[in-house]
Amino acid sequence: MARDSESTFTFSPRPEAHAMHWRDLLSPVRHAVRNLLLRIEGATQKGVKASEVAANCFLVYGDRGTGKTTVLLNVKNACNPNNTSDIF
Repeated sequence: MARDSESTFTFSPRPEAHAMHWRDLLSPVRHAVRNLLLRIEGATQKGVKASEVAANCFLVYGDRGTGKTTVLLNVKNACNPNNTSDIF
């Protein structure tokens, strides 16, 4: 993680981490991306009261090399495909 000028943390993935095409993702990673996108969609639907939203943060965990960063980068690209920033 990197610090910006206001002493807050920003997510900076490892240089080798990158989003992948859907067809190149392994089945468990596809499942995780799909599941996370559905949950984000449910949490951000218009007309839903804040008291009805089940969560406003999501935990992505697993052992090293299991695809956590790949999941997050693919979700990032799915939510904002025009963002080319290196910072999450």
